[in-house]
Amino acid sequence: MDKDKDPAGNTWTKYILKASIWVGIISLIFKYIDHLLYAYVSGWHVDLLDALYLVMQSISDCAILFVILFVAFGWTISFNRHMDFDIWLPLSLFSSFSFIVIGLLNKSRDNWHSKFHVYDTFAGYIMIAIRVVLLTVFAYGIRRSINQLSSKDVELKKFFIQFAVFGVSYLLFLPFCMAVVEVFS
Repeated sequence: MDKDKDPAGNTWTKYILKASIWVGIISLIFKYIDHLLYAYVSGWHVDLLDALYLVMQSISDCAILFVILFVAFGWTISFNRHMDFDIWLPLSLFSSFSFIVIGLLNKSRDNWHSKFHVYDTFAGYIMIAIRVVLLTVFAYGIRRSINQLSSKDVELKKFFIQFAVFGVSYLLFLPFCMAVVEVFS
């Protein structure tokens, strides 16, 4: 799809991923400054820096989830009907941006425990459950995309298999870590 590329050959997927990475880096800078202020300067956290970190990190995570889900369904590869885009865009946006809303709800009940144990709260468990649901949607999208390919598209099948490994790893990493912590704590 050449209409999705700029003159340098970059696609929207690359732009979204690049923006997501930069927003994630900037959010970590806010978090680092907050920790420096706490540890070395004043001994207290700046709530504005903490809120900026949370919102920017959530936006970064949403963008990555958005790209992962859409590529799983063949975005920029095999979308062949406009109807596909109309169905999956609202679903992806809803599920991705639910992280921001739940994260902000979790932040509104901020106390000494949830400040450093974000996923060990009710809202955190909901975010982990959403990731597991997104994993099933992702698996369905990968399977659907592979089934739509012809037997001549060997390279695309290899890509989707490699992408499936990446996507499953990304989506399961947080639930896996939480399960390990719950078992051994």
